[in-house]
Amino acid sequence: MVLYCHSRKKETWATLAKEFNAGADGVYRAEAVLKRKWENIKKREKESYANSLLTQTHKETVNTSRLTSCMQKYIKIIESDTENM
Repeated sequence: MVLYCHSRKKETWATLAKEFNAGADGVYRAEAVLKRKWENIKKREKESYANSLLTQTHKETVNTSRLTSCMQKYIKIIESDTENM
C-alpha cells in the first residue's frame, strides 16, 4: 500500500509539472521545485491558521473566512482525498 501511494504521488507530481511547464511562458520548473513550493505554501498557511487560533479565545469558533483562499482550497483537497480513501 505504501509503495502504491508513493508511486501515485510521484506520477501526480510528474503530471502537475508537465501541465505547469506547458502553460509557463518559457519558464521551466522541475517536479522537486514545484513540490517544495507547495510544501512551503502549506507550511505558511498552517502557521497562519495556527496563529489565528491562538489569537482567539477558547469560547470562539474558528472563522474559516479568515483563511486565505489558498488554504481554503487546500482544505477542500484534503477533504476530498480523505473521502476517497
